[in-house]
Amino acid sequence: MFIGGGSAGTAGGVKVGTAMILVMLVIAEVRGRMDTEAFGRRISHSAQRQAIAVLVLSSAVIVLGTVFILHTTDIG
Repeated sequence: MFIGGGSAGTAGGVKVGTAMILVMLVIAEVRGRMDTEAFGRRISHSAQRQAIAVLVLSSAVIVLGTVFILHTTDIG
């Protein structure tokens, strides 16, 4: 499961809150806004950077794991 688990949970992958920050970032970018807001509150730049870093690192782990499995087995 790539996205799942609450902020206080122990589930692996990208948390739901992080995914929502990324969705809000995309919405703000499409609308051409400089600030990202959710429910009338601005999301800090450090939270935005952290969400992007988690997404990139999680994606990299999945890609590298997939490449490793394909390289070490007869699947691909």
